[in-house]
Amino acid sequence: MISSLTNGLQTAWRQPKLVLLLWAWNLMLALAVALPMWTWLRGALDLTVEGPALLGQFNIGALADLTKYANPNPFTLLGAGGRGVVLVAILASAFVNGGVLEVLGTADDRRTFMHRFFRGGGHFFWRYVRLMLLAGIAGLLVTGVVAAALVPALQPLNDAEWGWGPYVAMLITAAVLGIVGGFFVLALDYARIRVARDDSRGMFRAYFGAMGFVARHALATYGMAIVVLVIVGIVLLLYVGHETVWTTTGWATMLLLMAVQQVVVLARTGLRVALVGAE
Repeated sequence: MISSLTNGLQTAWRQPKLVLLLWAWNLMLALAVALPMWTWLRGALDLTVEGPALLGQFNIGALADLTKYANPNPFTLLGAGGRGVVLVAILASAFVNGGVLEVLGTADDRRTFMHRFFRGGGHFFWRYVRLMLLAGIAGLLVTGVVAAALVPALQPLNDAEWGWGPYVAMLITAAVLGIVGGFFVLALDYARIRVARDDSRGMFRAYFGAMGFVARHALATYGMAIVVLVIVGIVLLLYVGHETVWTTTGWATMLLLMAVQQVVVLARTGLRVALVGAE
């Protein structure tokens, strides 16, 4: 497991173009939601005396006042735009993952990076869409059954006089559902790799074969994913702590904070490439 993770990190380090391309794609998705909200916010702040104060410190009350009489409500637009972006991101992930695996699997190919990325994205797109549907259906069904079974199993904890009982029940539920749901997500990752390696067209065989692989190597497959998730979590916690103690003094400071945010996103993207390389 350690050697695989080391190889994955080295792979991400050797593929800066891939990491930057994925970062740029994530940035485009974020801008699709952020720019309309930014446009509304600029117009709203121009009409309120509290606008300069919000540059120095975020105030949820002032923001609530801005949105109270807005028509349409910006959060309604934000939610609609966010759902659209999520849908596009899910569909596009089939193309993106095909491109990633093609690039990682053809490091000795002399053709250009973009040629290989788009070749892989187009070549595997529909197969990866079918894999996602398989993983989604199987994951939702099994996770739903497990969640339903946990309700009566943990009822004694919820009914106990011990004050921490309900919280322990919640933690157990989250852990079990995370393990079960993670199994189908990991199987999807390894099924993609199997299809890219063998150029397989049998998606059922690829996915159920990947499920067997994850089950047989649960310690390594879960372990690598957990290590990467922990590192991502630490990076995000450091970022949130940094944002909490930082005081904005104007547009320059805000732009600097945005730059720090994008460095965090870039690091998270690199870790995702590292996980795929390790897998």
